[in-house]
Amino acid sequence: MVQTIIKEVDDISIIGVDYLKATKYGCCGDEDYNELSTIWTDYTFLKFNSNFYTVEIPNSHTYFFFGYLLNNADKDPNVIGELYFAHSLPILPKDKHIYSAEYKIANKIILKAKNEETLEKISSAIPTISLVKNTSRDNIVNYPDHQELVLWSYDKFKGLNGLNFIALKIQFDSDTIVPPVEIPIKNGYINGNTTLDQTIYLDF
Repeated sequence: MVQTIIKEVDDISIIGVDYLKATKYGCCGDEDYNELSTIWTDYTFLKFNSNFYTVEIPNSHTYFFFGYLLNNADKDPNVIGELYFAHSLPILPKDKHIYSAEYKIANKIILKAKNEETLEKISSAIPTISLVKNTSRDNIVNYPDHQELVLWSYDKFKGLNGLNFIALKIQFDSDTIVPPVEIPIKNGYINGNTTLDQTIYLDF
């Protein structure tokens, strides 16, 4: 099978056999803009500025993806950024013996300052984001463009119901000490909520 992909971007790279990364370079001090899209259906399932973050449930064909975008100046100025969360879930076609993957946006979290005081504390730079080991069995690997968490504590776990763990910590840069924002996964979704768009209000 031959697939033709046309995108107006500055750089494009194929990752594995299922998806690709397309990049538009930032101009005049702006951050780069990246997308991850499926190869065969050209479905964009993740958006982010710099690095992206993946979680693997070993021996289950289940993967999670996170990407962070800074606020666009055209949007609500109290919005700090947006966190995109996507699933890659296994599909076993009828009469087949090899799994394929279904990529889908699961949640988009809007991180918004609760008040002007909080907004003034937070830098406009990309925050420091890191995946979280939930047990000593889990493993984190750093790559040039992404970080990967292998959740050996959920080895061979099937489905989403019962997948409960802290996935990310987001540390915003500030002149004062502000606590990191933890992103919990409950039953395979952020905060256990299957609603696509959610808002988290930051109050430091």
